[in-house]
Amino acid sequence: MKRLLAIAALTLLLTSCRFELPAADTWAVDVFRYDGGSSKVVTSQLSFMQGKALAEWFSRHSDGWEYKVADFAPETYVILKRDGVVVAGINIASSFVYVKSRFKALTKDEAAELRAIIAPTVAAAGKEANQASQRCQLSRSLLLHGARQLTA
Repeated sequence: MKRLLAIAALTLLLTSCRFELPAADTWAVDVFRYDGGSSKVVTSQLSFMQGKALAEWFSRHSDGWEYKVADFAPETYVILKRDGVVVAGINIASSFVYVKSRFKALTKDEAAELRAIIAPTVAAAGKEANQASQRCQLSRSLLLHGARQLTA
């Protein structure tokens, strides 16, 4: 009986350290920019090839995951959908990845590989976020200038 319990515990331990990414047919990436206490989010679609590369990355890195219930501020958040329904959200940070209560600390090589997959979309989203921020600043400046003109 003790032997059976030990085998069951070992099996549970080994399977809890593995993670399989749910299948998806569309992938969107939210890029968060924090500016003076507020955050801006820009959403862009990943290409089919990027989604496939992301799934392959998770397949190659299915070991070394730990169960962790946590709330991390997102840096880059990838949303996976299948048939229009969200099946997972992946929080990608510079030193870890967190998805479906599973946490994996990343080596520098793993982080670089993961970032390279989504880099073109993240860069485009970052440019869009910066342009939106500049438009807001310009609008504020114009409003302030107009208000000064009215009060002068």
